[in-house]
Amino acid sequence: MIDLITRIQHMGLYERMRESALRNAYGPFNAFSEIDVEGLPHCAETYNRLAKKCNGDIIGFVEDDVEFLSPDWDRIVGEIFAEYDPDILGVVGSRVYNGGGYFDSGSEYSEGLICGNHEGETHVRIMGERKRFVPVKVVDGMLMFVRRTFWEKEPFDLENFDELFYYDTDLCLRADRVGVTSDLLIKHSKPPEFYGKYPTAMKPVSVYDPILEKKHNLTRKPSEPRGSPICCMVSLETFKKEGQTECVRRFKEKWQAPVSA
Repeated sequence: MIDLITRIQHMGLYERMRESALRNAYGPFNAFSEIDVEGLPHCAETYNRLAKKCNGDIIGFVEDDVEFLSPDWDRIVGEIFAEYDPDILGVVGSRVYNGGGYFDSGSEYSEGLICGNHEGETHVRIMGERKRFVPVKVVDGMLMFVRRTFWEKEPFDLENFDELFYYDTDLCLRADRVGVTSDLLIKHSKPPEFYGKYPTAMKPVSVYDPILEKKHNLTRKPSEPRGSPICCMVSLETFKKEGQTECVRRFKEKWQAPVSA
């Protein structure tokens, strides 16, 4: 069974996330949540505290502004853990560490699918070919499924990463096997009125860069990028109608087409 953990910043968003998870679930799952009454970005502390209550084989750490779009998402996650045996599974990530968020590493390193709002419409950002499991170095903490036995040995590092930044990256860098899947589609977005609500006292990400890089002896962009980066954006309607494989085929056809004089 899967246990979902959420730190609630906005109850309306949380209720939307929970409803989408229930509506699209194949079977029962447990949900643990805690309301962030102080407005502090202490993700790792909340996650570690709630994870101690979990009994399922897999813990899903999910932000309250996520929506589950894939039917049977829990069955898909369970099958991938059984088949590929990852410590951590996400929906978007990077094959290298290059600071900042996963997409800051560049499209040539990014993998996965993510749905969001773009110019007033719902679009899907496609990064890479359709695959059930793609090994990566790090995944984004907006939604990450973690094997409970791994978390019990390697909980989130509260000493070094106590706010919003790098608690997820650090956990991934301590894992043996991390990956993303194209079989799971989520939407990650806040209504406009929620943007810019993070505490002004929060430390900038630049504070955490040297801590993470020293802890894991990191160098940036340590591997060669793929020759033809795949990163395209299509409407959710087009994605559902044509599928990822066709969308990527048309993108590659256009990207590789010779430029006329």
